[in-house]
Amino acid sequence: MDSGATTHRQDAGKGCDPPELTAESSPDVKPPWEKVLWKPQPYPDNYIPPDFLSSLRRNTNVKQYKYLPLVLSTCAVTQHLAVIFIFV
Repeated sequence: MDSGATTHRQDAGKGCDPPELTAESSPDVKPPWEKVLWKPQPYPDNYIPPDFLSSLRRNTNVKQYKYLPLVLSTCAVTQHLAVIFIFV
């Protein structure tokens, strides 16, 4: 029995790599900041990375509307609602 336990302990050490130092395990080196909220990071809540303004995109999906088609569309909706309120 004793030899089996010894063999097991000897086999357990084989093939195991020594623990590598990563950014998470080293206290001096911070991991790179990621734009995620679900992951705890060693940065303050109001941290702004240096390249923030270069990655900022404003109004990428804005669609310009003309005034007259908007007025005509709202007239149709308003008329429909008025008819509902009058006859209900």
